[in-house]
Amino acid sequence: MELHQLFLDMAVLVEAQGQQLNDIESHVAHDSSFVMRGTEQLDVAKGYQKTQGNGAALPLFLASFSSLLSYFRFYQPYLRTHRVMDGPYGKGLS
Repeated sequence: MELHQLFLDMAVLVEAQGQQLNDIESHVAHDSSFVMRGTEQLDVAKGYQKTQGNGAALPLFLASFSSLLSYFRFYQPYLRTHRVMDGPYGKGLS
């Protein structure tokens, strides 16, 4: 008798959770279309990246390098010659 009741309880639980399983299945199918579209977009982006090469990185590097160069060329000698008040970072730096 207990085994029969166990199977009846299991059937009730399966029926109750059947809708949730169907919802999960539909969400997985829906998300799979997003993954496929994202993969296609990544392939397109890879093609754009190959055609551009390092064209965007070079101007950024040159701008950074010229900023550092101008700092060491013009601002450092100014600090040494004008002795700005002593600050927390040492003599001449405030």
